Amino acid sequence: MELTIAERLMAQTVLPAKGNFVTVRIIMEAQRVLGFTSDEIEEFGLKAEVGAEGQVSTRWSPEHADTVRDVPLTTAALDIIKEALGKLNGAGELTAQHVSLFEKVHAAKTE
Repeated sequence: MELTIAERLMAQTVLPAKGNFVTVRIIMEAQRVLGFTSDEIEEFGLKAEVGAEGQVSTRWSPEHADTVRDVPLTTAALDIIKEALGKLNGAGELTAQHVSLFEKVHAAKTE
């Protein structure tokens, strides 16, 4: 699945923190493939910054705002992300940052 830097980060944040053994293994694998390699960190200029209230945000070079990479998410991982985004949607908690990821995940063919 072709994802931008922002979509990869957003997908990581919506993954559940717990579940049964199988789910946790799928989540761990999804986190691994959504993560950034050391080469990507350097290429994109990724930096973690701590805000005034202690929140951590990730910044990258503006020229990479629309850079996409193919992220090989499994069908099971896509289903978990889709379910998590669906819960946010159902609770009325989606933000503008979720929209492109929501659309891509829901457009993806899953079995």
